Amino acid sequence: MSSSDPLRAGAYVAALDGLRGLAILAVVFHNTVETVARSPDRLTHYLLTLAGPGWIGVQLFFVLSGFLIAGELLDNRTARNYLQAFYARRALRILPLYYSTLVLVLAAALLVGAAPVVHDLTGDWRLWTFINNDTRAAPFGFEHFWSLAVEVQFYALAPWIVRRTRAPQLLVACICAVAAVMLFRTLCALLGSDAWTLYSGTVFRLDALALGAAGACLARIESTTAFLPRHCTASIAVASLLLMCGAYLTHSYDFSTLACQTYGYTLLAIACALVVGAVGAAPAGARRQLRWAQWLSVPPLRAIGRYSFGIYVFHGLLNKLIGVPVLRHLLPAPIPGGAVIAYAATVFVVSLMLAALSYEFFESAFLRLKPRFRY
Repeated sequence: MSSSDPLRAGAYVAALDGLRGLAILAVVFHNTVETVARSPDRLTHYLLTLAGPGWIGVQLFFVLSGFLIAGELLDNRTARNYLQAFYARRALRILPLYYSTLVLVLAAALLVGAAPVVHDLTGDWRLWTFINNDTRAAPFGFEHFWSLAVEVQFYALAPWIVRRTRAPQLLVACICAVAAVMLFRTLCALLGSDAWTLYSGTVFRLDALALGAAGACLARIESTTAFLPRHCTASIAVASLLLMCGAYLTHSYDFSTLACQTYGYTLLAIACALVVGAVGAAPAGARRQLRWAQWLSVPPLRAIGRYSFGIYVFHGLLNKLIGVPVLRHLLPAPIPGGAVIAYAATVFVVSLMLAALSYEFFESAFLRLKPRFRY
């Protein structure tokens, strides 16, 4: 592939930001609605039905991460500063916002006398070391940080695997990993592992990361680079069919069901990988012509995708530590469906505003250091 290919040289693909935007919208809707929706009215029932599968946004994030990280590593695996550059660039993206958020929440909790939050942040070191996905007993309000732990653990592992592996060999390894993860997760589910362990454990979600990495490999193998761009729309169609079949077979991707815990996660990851691969492999000229690519590239959706990391970090804290107590104080339980919609929209808008401010005035200062760590 030429150096102008969108998958190479860190070139920006607007539609991938659009995918991030869709993913974070689904996740925020899922987390906010499922936290407060308890009313038996019909609107609340519909909201819960729509919000239930929203966790698949996290699966899309994992596939995107596998696709982009594996691609970056494959393109630069012969660089002399391969490991130093990768870890420095990832640290600049993740750690400043993550640790500053923990410190600020701890300071605010000390200021207002929120003893449970102070105890959680000072007494549980797993949050500070990115291993908080090993148990459901995460500090209240910080439960959603489990996926950041999965990401960081993947970052720790991936460079060492890719360093001495070319794309064809890595593709085979990814396919084997997907099969092994599905079999292991199925065995654990049949032996009685709880739903949360299967949902949040890194080893159980590696199939999504591996399928994303497989897409990056296919985009860098000479025999498949010409094939992929010609079948982008077909990939989207197949992904849509798989999503619908998976929704039927797993009861709308209810991760408490055996069907979802066994093959459902992998089926969903395959669908996400087809979408991510189609968006990433489509030539720039084709993306300007394809209607689905145009929809993914609309400026509002791209902006949401650009700020998605901050939105993800902030929305759970706003939802659990501020939103729920305020809502319970203002409205009697059960909360009606209309109030649930307003609440979810408010949490999202405030999270977006905070994320935009954080990105533009705080995170960008660290991101501007990335050129110092070029491969």
